[in-house]
Amino acid sequence: MANRWGILAALSFARVGMGFQFQTVAATAPLLSDRLGFDKAQIGWLIGLYLLPGVLVALPGGMLGARFGDKRMALIGLAMMILGGIGFAASESIGGASVARAVMGVGAVLMNVLLFKMTTEEGEVYLIDEIAGLQSLSDRNGNTLLVSSNGVVWTNSVIGGPAIGITFE
Repeated sequence: MANRWGILAALSFARVGMGFQFQTVAATAPLLSDRLGFDKAQIGWLIGLYLLPGVLVALPGGMLGARFGDKRMALIGLAMMILGGIGFAASESIGGASVARAVMGVGAVLMNVLLFKMTTEEGEVYLIDEIAGLQSLSDRNGNTLLVSSNGVVWTNSVIGGPAIGITFE
């Protein structure tokens, strides 16, 4: 059981990293505007580009996980997030920043799809609500909607506060 909680801690840490990476453009918007000359529309484009790959990658990402292994594909997603972050930091044009941001977004979608699959796949039914609650704590918005064999689980948390879960069966 300790190994499962260690895995859950690692997965939660990865989700916290996704939250930080999602917020990088908004947090550095004044810097991007002053030093690189990006206007508000370009900054908005970069913010949206992080989540845009989810439209195209979510379903194939799950199928790739089933074919090549969830852990392997999640690690590939993590590598894409890291490489995209390095590329974003090194870019000096909107084109380079867009490509890097899209790479980060594809990696984040792979991670997001596969992390929840990995947390619920091996857990006992009675642990799924707890796992969803703990994952909710590591989400940047604190909200989680999870469909599992235990029903539909919705959790909501406040940073540093308890997770409140409701299960609809």
